[in-house]
Amino acid sequence: LTMETSNRSQIIQSLVEMLRLAGMTGQEQAAAALANLARESEDNRNSILNTDGIPPILALLDSKSQTAKENAVVAITELARGSMENQAAVAAAGGVKKIVGLMHGFSAQTKDTAAWRLCALAAAAIRELSRGDGESVNSENQDAIAQAGAMAPLVTMLGVPSPQLQANVAAAMASLSKGHHGNQLAISKLGALPPLLGLVREG
Repeated sequence: LTMETSNRSQIIQSLVEMLRLAGMTGQEQAAAALANLARESEDNRNSILNTDGIPPILALLDSKSQTAKENAVVAITELARGSMENQAAVAAAGGVKKIVGLMHGFSAQTKDTAAWRLCALAAAAIRELSRGDGESVNSENQDAIAQAGAMAPLVTMLGVPSPQLQANVAAAMASLSKGHHGNQLAISKLGALPPLLGLVREG
């Protein structure tokens, strides 16, 4: 989408209002549209941030709609990509606990492919929230994600026969452990190294 600044702001503001006021289908569609806009350009990501779009996106993580949750996680992932400011804004709005909370309760016996898909998206969001701006990692979010209890479910997910979930989890672990001795130690203690090495051999 190519749009003038004023039009972009108006469209984004309307979509954010839909997140707050629309019914479930409208919320699903608005979150998907915001995810696409955030993926497209930094200007769009800034507009979403300036329109206070992060809190209502995060609110969808409590929705009864699986689609709304998935679209919201993708939107957060795209907003966080390469932006320390947006990563901090997501964390300040309680986003770290909400994203990690999507993975709580996951077990090796989980067979629900919808749960696998949502957890794969959550792992991708964790990667971007901790990845920083490409030059330096976001150490505050690395700490916050670990403190929110992300490590144990991430390690469990390595054993799920879903290549996408395994790949996203491995990328999240790499981002969380980069330059962070505490997270490296936690990942090792939880037994993640053998399955990670197995993925490398298979990959």
